[in-house]
Amino acid sequence: MIALMAAEVVRRKDCWLSIENMAAVAGVCRSTAKNAIREAVRLGPQTVEERKTTGFR
Repeated sequence: MIALMAAEVVRRKDCWLSIENMAAVAGVCRSTAKNAIREAVRLGPQTVEERKTTGFR
């Protein structure tokens, strides 16, 4: 997971992949992806910005 985020940051200077996309690429479930992201934020200089969507989209 962390390697996927790092590769995306190197390629685009940021990572805009959704949790579902990252989980699919890494071959893990959504909760495992969320736990990996949470751990990466806790250990390093990464930050997470949530993009809220409305019910109407």
